[in-house]
Amino acid sequence: MDSWTDCSICMGKLTNPKFLPCHHTFCCQCLERLCDNHPGKLIPCPLCRCTFKDPGSGKCSTFSTNGYAEELLRVTKDMAGASPEIVKLKKKLFKLNTMLKDIEEMRKMTDEGKRRCDILLRRRVDEADVNPGGELYRPKFTIRTSDKNRNGLQVM
Repeated sequence: MDSWTDCSICMGKLTNPKFLPCHHTFCCQCLERLCDNHPGKLIPCPLCRCTFKDPGSGKCSTFSTNGYAEELLRVTKDMAGASPEIVKLKKKLFKLNTMLKDIEEMRKMTDEGKRRCDILLRRRVDEADVNPGGELYRPKFTIRTSDKNRNGLQVM
């Protein structure tokens, strides 16, 4: 989780995380220092080298805030201050929630399979001939006298 909460410029925890146009995230102060080193120019992203325009001195706060990184930092901080028992319970809860989502997905797939079987069965019934009494007509197969079962007896 640390790589998602660390700034690759200062190598510390993100503070006031900001998105660049290429969607990489850095501390607002680190971006300010980066922009100060390239005033009025196109500035390359430290990770991917995509360029972005210098927003002007002190204006890096105009970049979009990365709310996901902020939330991840908050959760990481909360977990660091929590007792080991709470951390275990949170991890177990996360696993259970993941399992629940998987079960729900399997249920949906099972329901879809059942629905398809029902449709197929209805088609087969619709295609079958029905006797006036309402029962399905099952044609009787005639077996030739030369047909024999496994025991060598004639099948009738």
